[in-house]
Amino acid sequence: MTPFSPLNDVPATDPGLDFGTYAETLADFLRKADPPQLTIGIFGGYGSGKTTLLEAIEKELEPDARGTPPLYTVRFNAWRHDHERNLFLPFLAALSQNQNIVRSGKQKESLLDSIRALAFGFSMKFPVFEFSSEKAILRYEQLQEQKRAEFHKLLANYMDVQRVLRGLTHDGNDVTQKIVVFVDDLDRCFPMKALRLLESLKVFTETTGFMFVLGLDPGAVETYLERKYGSGFVTSHQYLEKMVQVPFWLPRRSQEDINEVMDQMLENFFAKNRDEDFLDQLREAWSKLKPYFPRNIRQTKRILNVLRAIRTANPHLDTTILLALLVLQVRWRKLYHLLHASPEEFDTYVLKAHCGSPLEDLRDLKKVYTDFIRPELRPLAEKVKPYLEHLGWPTRAKTGQENSGERQC
Repeated sequence: MTPFSPLNDVPATDPGLDFGTYAETLADFLRKADPPQLTIGIFGGYGSGKTTLLEAIEKELEPDARGTPPLYTVRFNAWRHDHERNLFLPFLAALSQNQNIVRSGKQKESLLDSIRALAFGFSMKFPVFEFSSEKAILRYEQLQEQKRAEFHKLLANYMDVQRVLRGLTHDGNDVTQKIVVFVDDLDRCFPMKALRLLESLKVFTETTGFMFVLGLDPGAVETYLERKYGSGFVTSHQYLEKMVQVPFWLPRRSQEDINEVMDQMLENFFAKNRDEDFLDQLREAWSKLKPYFPRNIRQTKRILNVLRAIRTANPHLDTTILLALLVLQVRWRKLYHLLHASPEEFDTYVLKAHCGSPLEDLRDLKKVYTDFIRPELRPLAEKVKPYLEHLGWPTRAKTGQENSGERQC
C-alpha cells in the first residue's frame, strides 16, 4: 500500500483570500485603541476561516510585546474546556499561567484566590455575575441565614476579581500593559456554557487594558439566547452589538476563490504523495468537479481525505464517480439519503427537481448527477450499490439542525 499524507485541518499559515490584509488592519485597531478597551468579533459559519484569521491577527501583534506599554496576547480555546461546569474558571486559569501578564507571585496568588472564591460561588449557585439588582436582592432574601455570611464573602471576592484584573494592566491610573485575549471555538460549546462565558467576560471588557477578539458564529449565539430566554427575547445582533465594537463578518467566498486556494493546497498534497496512478485520476476528477464543491475549504479537505481512504481500500471504484457521490453527500445530504433508500425515486426527483434551493444550487445538483453519476451508473439501482456501501449512511440530520454551510433541497 502506498503511504499517503492526508490534508490536515490545521489553520493555514499563508491562507490567501485577503486574510493577510484583514489581519494587519484589525491588529492595527487593537494596537491603536485609545483607551485600550476594545472587542472585535470575527463572525462566520463553520469552516469559514475564523481560527485562521484569529491566528493571523495574533501573529501581527507579536512585535508589540516589546512596545511601550507592551501588548501581550492570550489564547483561550473554549471547546477544549467544554467538560468544565463553568468556562470562566479555566479562562481565568489560562490567564494566570501567562508569565508575561502575571508578573509577580503576589499577582498570581491574588488571581488564584479569586478563582477559588468563584469556584466556591458557582458551586453554591450564587448570582456572581448577575447584574440585575432586583434578581440579586431576591436571591439574597431567599438565602438561609447561615449562608448570608458566605454570600457577603463571595461578593467581596467578586469585587476582588475586578481589582486583581485592573492590577494586571495598571499601576495607579497608568496603563502599564495591554492584554489582547483571543477566544475561539465558542460556537462548538454547549449553548448555556458558551453564553455564560460571554456574559462573564463583561467583567474584563469593562476593565481598561483588556481587549478581546472573539471568533464565533452569530447563528450559534441565537441558539444560546433561545435556550435561555425563549425565541423573540433578543436577537444575536442586538446581544453582540452591546459587547462588540468591531463586528467583522468573513466574506462569503466565490467558488473561484476557494478553487484557487485548493489548487495550491492540492499541489502540496501531490508533492507529498507518490501514488501516481491515483494522483492522475484525482487531478482529472478534481478538474471536472471542483466547480461543484461546497464553498468551504474544511469540507473540501474532508471530501478529498475520505475519497483517498475509500479508493485505497477499493481501487476498482471509479475516482470521478466516487468524488461526485461524496460531493452529493456533503452538499445535498437529504437527497443523498433518498439515493440510499430508493435510487429510482432519486433519479426521477432530481431530473424533475424544482425545489426551494437557490437556482445556482439546483443547477449544480443536476449537473453533478447528470454529467458524472447517471451516465456511468445505468441501471442506477444496481451499479450505485457498491459505491454507497463504501460511502456509508450518515446520521439523518434533524429538521433545522443541518450542518452550517450545507445546502438543502
